[in-house]
Amino acid sequence: MSTGDARLSMLHCTVGALTALERVPIMTNRGFFSAIGDFFSVFGSAVAVSRAVENGCKPHAHDLRNLGMEPAAFDKIRRF
Repeated sequence: MSTGDARLSMLHCTVGALTALERVPIMTNRGFFSAIGDFFSVFGSAVAVSRAVENGCKPHAHDLRNLGMEPAAFDKIRRF
């Protein structure tokens, strides 16, 4: 196979892959509404954690996990 044939074959594979990707739906209605629900869930957890910290209380573990924080790591934070 010559260099020109290899390049043409690679180009053909790339174009074929792009065509296959165009046919896949990016986001369905369920995915869209799920993303909106996740946004409100994370926002609500952020509000709950910030209120708990402002009041000097320990936030709920599920709120910390929802924000991507480990509750054990949060316990290690000290006040200044």
